[in-house]
Amino acid sequence: MLDNRSQEMQQFLDQIQFIEAKVVQLIAKSNLSEQEKLYILKHILIVPGTSDEVN
Repeated sequence: MLDNRSQEMQQFLDQIQFIEAKVVQLIAKSNLSEQEKLYILKHILIVPGTSDEVN
């Protein structure tokens, strides 16, 4: 079982992962060109999560 601090950290990382997915989704829905979208996705900084890849 995770201690309280570990649970808080996991919750934080889960929230960041959710936000990152939402940002990717919003960029994908935008009217930007594919080149612009790719540039943003390669240069955006959220917070380190569990994956280095952008979906």
